[in-house]
Amino acid sequence: MNLKPKVPNDRLRQEREVRGWSQRKLAQELDTNIDRISRWECGDSVPSPYYREKLCTLFGKDAKELGFVRRISPIRNAFEEEDLYYFSFGKLKTTWIVIDGDGIAEYSPQNIRSHFDPHPEELPEDLRVRRDQIQQQQEQKRKLGHPFQWNGGRYSLDRFVLSRDQVCEDMVLDMWFRPSDYYTFLATNMSLKENALRETYLQGVDWHSPVHYFSNSFGVSLTVITSDGYTMFTERGTNLGSRPGNYNISVSEGLSRPLDRGTRGHAPDVYRCASRGLTEELGLHEPDDFVASDIVLLSFGVDTLYSLWGLRGMVKTSKPVEEIVRHWSNGVKDKLENERIFPVKFALEEGDHVFCLFT
Repeated sequence: MNLKPKVPNDRLRQEREVRGWSQRKLAQELDTNIDRISRWECGDSVPSPYYREKLCTLFGKDAKELGFVRRISPIRNAFEEEDLYYFSFGKLKTTWIVIDGDGIAEYSPQNIRSHFDPHPEELPEDLRVRRDQIQQQQEQKRKLGHPFQWNGGRYSLDRFVLSRDQVCEDMVLDMWFRPSDYYTFLATNMSLKENALRETYLQGVDWHSPVHYFSNSFGVSLTVITSDGYTMFTERGTNLGSRPGNYNISVSEGLSRPLDRGTRGHAPDVYRCASRGLTEELGLHEPDDFVASDIVLLSFGVDTLYSLWGLRGMVKTSKPVEEIVRHWSNGVKDKLENERIFPVKFALEEGDHVFCLFT
């Protein structure tokens, strides 16, 4: 885990104080909260491009004069981009930041609340052109009979609020979503492998809020535990638009606007998304193989490599691992999502092999 000492932003603080403004006054001018202003000035985080632009306009200064210009590390050293704690286990470091949750406390279903704003976020010209080019490329591939990515309705995470239940202090998560689509996701989030795009839009972002224009996907990922004490890792398909060939946990499903709407409106139901992922990717069906109420969501966070927000959790199934793998081999709805499945003992003992490969 790589931590660097925080550097207070004295320039920003001085610009505020020379005007006689309190942190509350500045927060009101920016339509944000005092906690965010405090983190910027203390050096715990730096403003996202959206807030940097607003601050520069408000104070009549450029980014360098306000102390925002920092050297961003290349994508291969993503850990050095922010003075934050990245999730790690053993010597393995990740680009995942846990925003809420300790892996033990659970979100109650009634404490994950989704809201919907029907107005999509308007992209800047360069991102809009990129999206149009992707659409044209995929349509051309389809016409030529080549593998292509089809478009589909997605949700973008506009903002969220973390809180606690007043009685038991259980975790509470409110999320506001806007409409988006898969081509926008490819043009923004999945294009962040280009350092130039990261430097333009993600330099010094504050990961305590979604990045404007780069939150066009939200996923639910689950570790599945079988009746005989195994879990499963997957290898993603090579023709996928999102992280082809990468290894993943048992199920990782993105919110779909047509499929994951809640029963009371257009806001998504994350448990419906999780259940759908279990069925489409592994062929597990409710209520025979699992019960939706047994899906346990444990943490909320963001993968900073591609600015992917999501919930992480687990579920137990009544099926043994060999039966699941055999059923998957015979065919499931979204078999193209994964090339292979790797069963692993959930509780490893000394001398155990890490992978017990059935396929």
